Amino acid sequence: MAYVDLNPIRAGMADSPEASDFTSIQQRLYDDIIPGKHKSKATKTLLKRIKRQQAIKEDIKLADLETAPLMPFDGSSHTPIHTALPITREDYVSLVDSTGRVIRADKHGVIPSELSSLVARFGIKPDKWLEHIQGFNQQYGTAAGATDKLEDFAQHCHKRWLKGMTLSRKHYRSVAA
Repeated sequence: MAYVDLNPIRAGMADSPEASDFTSIQQRLYDDIIPGKHKSKATKTLLKRIKRQQAIKEDIKLADLETAPLMPFDGSSHTPIHTALPITREDYVSLVDSTGRVIRADKHGVIPSELSSLVARFGIKPDKWLEHIQGFNQQYGTAAGATDKLEDFAQHCHKRWLKGMTLSRKHYRSVAA
């Protein structure tokens, strides 16, 4: 998945994951933006690119087609791979970012070293995540995150609810809010 997400960078078509149009990393970053909190340059760039992509889809009559949802992340190694990816979102973002910075003689592009990390550019706070999931099994069952994402995950797993929904309402802001 990281290989595909980095293809536009390696081909020299983009210089950052948020500029890599039509990739899952770009969509995941966009999905996690809290409306009304578009302060960073990276977030503004991402929003412009997504808006341009939506216009392209309208021009070629694809805007009304339903887009398949991305598979959710779940840091638990006990989750079956067909249910969720056994890695946290923060770990995946860091993996893509660090892999994209590796210079390869056989590839044209690389994430510039002077560009701050994705985690910094998008305000992802892994320390808060780690603090929050201490005692994961006591607070949650199979997943943790924003309530709307947990509801989607529960539906995907054919369940009505997941352990930790009340705590999620308290600690996470809904992406749809």
